[in-house]
Amino acid sequence: MGEWVPNPRAPYYTNKTCWAIHEHQNCMKYGRPDTEFMKWRWKPDGCELPIFNPAQFLELVKASPWLSWATLWRGTKCSP
Repeated sequence: MGEWVPNPRAPYYTNKTCWAIHEHQNCMKYGRPDTEFMKWRWKPDGCELPIFNPAQFLELVKASPWLSWATLWRGTKCSP
C-alpha cells in the first residue's frame, strides 16, 4: 500500500509539454483553475521511490541491452 504525499517541486510536465496527455485528460482546457492537484506523488509504504530521470534511464538502457526492470528496481530504496 502507500499514500499520496505532497510534492512541492512538481509539476514536471503539463498538458502543453507532454504529448501523452490526451485531449479528454486535459484538466486545464476544461476549466480546472488551479494546479495544486498536480503537486502530489505516490509513496509506497516503507519505500522511497526516486523521481524518474529519463536521461539516466536511457543511459542505463543504452549501456546494457540486457538490463531488466528487476535491475532497475534493485537500484531503488524499495528493494527487499
